[in-house]
Amino acid sequence: MTGTKKPAFDRAVAALAHRALSLGELRRRLARAGHPPEEIDAALKRLAELQLVDDRAVAYNHARSRAAAGRKGPARVRAELAARGIAGADAESAVAAAFDGEGVAGAAARAFERFARGKPRPLAAADRARAAARLARAGFPAAIIRSILASDGAGDDGDGAEGVTDAAADELLLDGIDDESGEHEPGVLRGAED
Repeated sequence: MTGTKKPAFDRAVAALAHRALSLGELRRRLARAGHPPEEIDAALKRLAELQLVDDRAVAYNHARSRAAAGRKGPARVRAELAARGIAGADAESAVAAAFDGEGVAGAAARAFERFARGKPRPLAAADRARAAARLARAGFPAAIIRSILASDGAGDDGDGAEGVTDAAADELLLDGIDDESGEHEPGVLRGAED
């Protein structure tokens, strides 16, 4: 270590002064700055002892802000937390707490209404497909997306028969969305990029 290089602990404290970061984010920043793993481990241990970093609080605040904005669903928020280096029980409890008030269905309904604003209702088939894809990419479960589409009714089927519910068409829209957790996150459209 050169005489001018800032110690890992000081660099981490300076980063935390700007915004709350997870241990994983701090570890990556310090590694990019060229600090050796032993120095990074010692700095992170000291930060935790001094209670200057708290992954649970970071996870909760991130999940709560995403849920309150009504643009992201639980699967997407979980993925964002994982990208921040927070997974497991901390991420799960943060997501559960964030979506406990109005729930996942309320957040999904707000996201759908934001999409549908200014469009004739019920939505036309093409708009229904775009809405379903957007909600899936945002991480909302397929069952909730189905419910929202059902409450909106079907759009114009091309024959001028507006307002006819077409459950089969909605199922085709949602065919690529997983309902079950497991290999894929629930509500995530396989192969879709946002």
